[in-house]
Amino acid sequence: MKILFGIYILFALGSCSPSVKEPNSMANTDSAKNIKPDPQSSIKANTQKIIDAKKTFYDDLIRVILKDIDYPIDELPKTFEPRKIVETDQSITITFETKDPESSPYGFSIDIVGAITGDINNDGLDDVVFNVITSNPNGGNAQFDHLVPCLAIKDRYVVAGAYSGINLKLGVGLESYLTASAIKDGLVYGTFAVHDEDDPHCCPSQKYAVVLKYERDKLVVVGGERIIKGI
Repeated sequence: MKILFGIYILFALGSCSPSVKEPNSMANTDSAKNIKPDPQSSIKANTQKIIDAKKTFYDDLIRVILKDIDYPIDELPKTFEPRKIVETDQSITITFETKDPESSPYGFSIDIVGAITGDINNDGLDDVVFNVITSNPNGGNAQFDHLVPCLAIKDRYVVAGAYSGINLKLGVGLESYLTASAIKDGLVYGTFAVHDEDDPHCCPSQKYAVVLKYERDKLVVVGGERIIKGI
């Protein structure tokens, strides 16, 4: 709590640009933008080892994602057909087709598009952080970005929540292009993007590095800095 308060004070004292509201919890972290991304691990391999240890992985993933976007889980079977899963080495897609295409033409999808490994809770075991993109179950063409940490605990894994820009209190919405790219010394390094006032919806121009730490059973922001204007 003291760390986040200190970060907020730094943000309040100085803003990088008068035309753009700085995201919350952004303090200068010298190493944030210099961390080299880890090689993306095989999503299928990482997912399979978690499924082997925890048979309810997909159910747990769906549950934490729906909680992150504030969509009632009991509405899912009312609106959508049972899930279908398509796996490749570098992506896994969970799709739900709509039951009534005329009144609700949009389906719903959860895409695992990235995976990095490393110890994020300092227990000596390699955990997995998935980069996940979802569509909007309420319709429309928006995409939402989430980080989903899976903790290795002896012979099993725990899906430890889903984290969007809103959940992390970054001062951005669900469409944040939030991506985890490396784990080093127990910290998760990533990036996210923010729209400038004149940016088209497709293309936010303000890019930030963000540093996260898993503590007290959740991911929290402990640092970050602006990287570039223009992605």
